[in-house]
Amino acid sequence: GVLRMTDDRVTGSGIEATLMGGPVTTSVGPPADEPGYVSRLTFEGEVAAEAVVDAFDLPLNSYLAGQTRWQGTLLLPENPAPGAPGPRAPLKVSISSNLSGVALKFPEPLSKPPAEDTSFQVDFIFLQSDRLDIEGNLGTANRFAFSLWNRDEGLSLRKGSVRFGGSYPLLPPQDGLDIRGSLGEVHLDDWLDVFADVASQTGLGALLSTADLEFADFSALGQHLGQTKLVIERQPPEWLVEIDSEPMAGTLVVPLDFGSGAQIVANMQQ
Repeated sequence: GVLRMTDDRVTGSGIEATLMGGPVTTSVGPPADEPGYVSRLTFEGEVAAEAVVDAFDLPLNSYLAGQTRWQGTLLLPENPAPGAPGPRAPLKVSISSNLSGVALKFPEPLSKPPAEDTSFQVDFIFLQSDRLDIEGNLGTANRFAFSLWNRDEGLSLRKGSVRFGGSYPLLPPQDGLDIRGSLGEVHLDDWLDVFADVASQTGLGALLSTADLEFADFSALGQHLGQTKLVIERQPPEWLVEIDSEPMAGTLVVPLDFGSGAQIVANMQQ
């Protein structure tokens, strides 16, 4: 394609490219009402889910399949004038899609057939040379925010927040992963298989610090508990688990390291 450059502006339209094996069309223009930025790049393209998984080495090969259209923007920060107050604006990248054509093969409530539309939005904010913040949503009710270290050995999660039910995912004050919210029907046994698969490749299990969840219908370890509230807190050297349902309620203390010989202690009201 063609870019047009003047002293203070870069523009262009209909620029064609290939990204992760799929076609992309790009336009370049001014940043509109975004102070601190010199250009705004707008993208439209199509990509296979498997290509995204391979390109970013995501542990999701078994859970994503299909091809979908996507849209994106990239805001390029301008170089501040010498002596200007404040830091340089961060590089920002935003990606969105309705995921039409992509199958999500997770257990409920995050499963999706290819023909069903589900809103997906993710924003990448490069705050510093060694830090990347990510915010977004999958559907209208499931929202997430992560802060990662961006170092020579790669990206690593510093802290994160996942919210089910639509509330805003505030990052926790301490490092670790915080999960909260309300869900419908959930079978924990199905999710344990997914968690074990993902955690073995990412170390996610070592990062989980808190979970505070309410379920309309919950099953675990082959037992149906119905409406349930579940709170899990990491308090080294153990997990503190509180459960409240009609057939079962009480507190469990579970060692982080099962090889340590420490006991599992259950203090149950019912």
